[in-house]
Amino acid sequence: MHLNTQPQGIRINAICSGYLNTPSIAKGGITGYAEVNQHINTSNALQQINQSEQIINGFIFLACDDSTFASGNMLEIGGGYLAS
Repeated sequence: MHLNTQPQGIRINAICSGYLNTPSIAKGGITGYAEVNQHINTSNALQQINQSEQIINGFIFLACDDSTFASGNMLEIGGGYLAS
């Protein structure tokens, strides 16, 4: 897709956040919520669960003029989950 949209000046990027502990998930009655949180909390390098507020700057960066050369990227903001 990235190569098809480049001639029109459209950049395609993605934010890969992994599991997010959002208020809607917390109150949604997910079975095993506490166990999932504990597993995620101990499964990434930073030993914490990603909060939605922590990925905002990634979106801002990709939307601003500082990222005009960023295209076809996947920005991983997951607390080092993929590295652990």
